[in-house]
Amino acid sequence: MLSSVEIGSIMVVSLMWGGTNPLLRIGSRSATARSQSSTSSSSSSSRGASRLLRPFLEMWALLKDWRFSIPLMINQMASVLFIVLLASLPLTVVVPVVNSLTFLVTAVVGFLLGEPTASFRLWLGTYCILIGIGICLYTS
Repeated sequence: MLSSVEIGSIMVVSLMWGGTNPLLRIGSRSATARSQSSTSSSSSSSRGASRLLRPFLEMWALLKDWRFSIPLMINQMASVLFIVLLASLPLTVVVPVVNSLTFLVTAVVGFLLGEPTASFRLWLGTYCILIGIGICLYTS
């Protein structure tokens, strides 16, 4: 049986990942839109070089935007904690429970942020996920 600290750690990783997924999506949209508007105004003589540099410039624009970089840092901290959990807890419990809860938190946070994700099938699937998580935790 998992201790309350271990279950709490699993929930923290899921909350960190699931909470940052919609924020990363929103942050990447805003940074990409700004990046495209600035590159469309560049001169035609530098178009060849900009094709090679474009991925790096877009990545740099994403990292400079706090709406993307702060959720990315939180997301990466959750990844480190997830690796620690994998090393110390049963793999057959940690992976399905964390991934399922992450999906659930992503759906709820996306819905709260106004993303058009809510449907009957989504909530039915979420309910099934919760039942599956309960079974996983009960049997471990």
